[in-house]
Amino acid sequence: MNMRQFYDRQSGVALIVFLTIFLLSTTAILLHKLNNRTDFVLENQVQTARALAQAKDALIGYAASYYDRYSGMYGFLPCPDVDAKLDSSGKPSYPEGVEHGNCTGRNKSSLGRFPWRTLGLEPLRDGAGECLWYAVSGPYKNATTASARTEMLNEDTNGLFKIFGIDGTQTLQLAGSSAQDRAVAVIIAPGKILSNQNRRTPTDNITLGNRVPYDKGVEICGGNYTASNYLELEQVNGINNASLSAVNDISNSPIYPDSPINADTIVKFIRAQNNPSDINDKIVYITREELFEAIYKRNDFDNSMRCLTRIATYCVANYAKTNTNFSSGDKRLPWPAPVYLTDYRYNAEYDDHDNTETYLSGRLPDDVRDSNSQIGKINEVNKVLPDFLITLCDFSSISSDPICDNIISIDNLKKCDLRSTESAKILLCDAKNVLQADRSLYNYAYYYSSSEGKYKIRETCTNTNPDQTKCQEVKDSNRAVETFEYLWKNWKDHLFYAVAEAHKPDASATTPNCNTNNCIKVNIDDGNYYAAVVMFAGQRLPGQIRNAPPTDSDTRRKGENYLERNNAIHINAGGTGGNEIYQQWGMSEDIHDINNINDILYCINNDLNVTICPEPPLPSP
Repeated sequence: MNMRQFYDRQSGVALIVFLTIFLLSTTAILLHKLNNRTDFVLENQVQTARALAQAKDALIGYAASYYDRYSGMYGFLPCPDVDAKLDSSGKPSYPEGVEHGNCTGRNKSSLGRFPWRTLGLEPLRDGAGECLWYAVSGPYKNATTASARTEMLNEDTNGLFKIFGIDGTQTLQLAGSSAQDRAVAVIIAPGKILSNQNRRTPTDNITLGNRVPYDKGVEICGGNYTASNYLELEQVNGINNASLSAVNDISNSPIYPDSPINADTIVKFIRAQNNPSDINDKIVYITREELFEAIYKRNDFDNSMRCLTRIATYCVANYAKTNTNFSSGDKRLPWPAPVYLTDYRYNAEYDDHDNTETYLSGRLPDDVRDSNSQIGKINEVNKVLPDFLITLCDFSSISSDPICDNIISIDNLKKCDLRSTESAKILLCDAKNVLQADRSLYNYAYYYSSSEGKYKIRETCTNTNPDQTKCQEVKDSNRAVETFEYLWKNWKDHLFYAVAEAHKPDASATTPNCNTNNCIKVNIDDGNYYAAVVMFAGQRLPGQIRNAPPTDSDTRRKGENYLERNNAIHINAGGTGGNEIYQQWGMSEDIHDINNINDILYCINNDLNVTICPEPPLPSP
């Protein structure tokens, strides 16, 4: 081998070594970058998951503690932050991150930014640095006025959102395959900006009517309030996360994301599983089960339901005391309302049967004018007819109760007879009629709310009031009444009622004489007879479904979806329900398991005394 061949061979070896080192170095760099990118992606995913989880926990906590702020109401969720109107000075009425007023009308769902400030949080951002978005089902939203708030929210109120997931090859339904599994709220992480989106904060001072311009209200989170700039339309299934219309179209307002939507509209949302190109929204959702499981853990929840049932039973018993011939022994009670109603949410639906239908069992009524007509009630001095059993209840003879006193002050409630036309009584108990009251007394505790169009109780009593003691007395009495009325309003579909044959409005004898054939028994026929029984249907047991129109087929029309065993049978029977044996829930867990029943029963005896119905005897060992 000559020297030239030697050097050529050495050069070839050196080149191979160099290329090997270069390839190894390049591979190491690429792997390092890849690892860094993978770490970055994972870090973003963790941040997104963390923010969504924190938002979900905060919302459930808000709903679970709602009763602490608004006695008598459980389970409401905040409205979204949906931009703000300008106040008289040209500034936004709502700070960024604050829920917005009524967020559309009654039972209409709402979409906007997550209300972090309302929930006492710092802005929650996903892995792309974007603040979260949020939608709440219409019945669950915390509307500030009664006209925009739902008429009834309880454990059986279905959400309005169906949730889907797409992984690029198939679409899966994650929530809402059955009505009771639909989500009540969704929280959305918008992810990084896509090519067709504009998340800049415009600097021009454009307004639409009295809407806030783009560049106001998002100083902290940045960007704008246009939902389609953050949330996507998924092309395969045509589901648009940026819209709440029934078909989730993309016609949302350019500034206000909460486009017009009908009440009780079922909406679809879809979340990206593996980041398909046209959608990168990450979603977590809240079901009614998750929300009410937190509420059930409250120490006062069970007692609130017992207290509601107890006071409602007193309203029934006290009804007879307004009979024209009560002093002569006339103890007739009202007919029940039907089990089947057109819309279970509205108070006016709870209207008593008349004598053409012969029903003795059904739902607890409020409107009892048919019964009044049959019994021949007349106006008393300084009273109005008790045309409404609950909303014109006479609380004056309710006895104290250790459990109930911690929920609703019976002493404060007893000051109230909502049927009274006397100024002092109206002032103490009914802000709706305050204009009929002594105007000098009005100043103690009331103010006029222009937004609600009525007089309301003052939040605080100050030394500037003419009589601070009187003001506080008014406040306490009204708070007790409102707590009961809100409990009844939201849980009225859980209350059932049976009146004995001997105590019905068209009883053959106005002075009843109870026996086994014409009065109610509880657990067994042991010689104890009752004029009426009021039943509260507890949490759903396996097999019970309580869906209702207008969104779903009506299963609330069946008593067995609320009550158990004999109670369900007799409520469905209707005409003979006033002469039957009803069953109380055994309060111990063991008996509950054995009897498979969780109905709470309060009894009215022949003398119109109210007691909790006796428990069933313990089973033999």
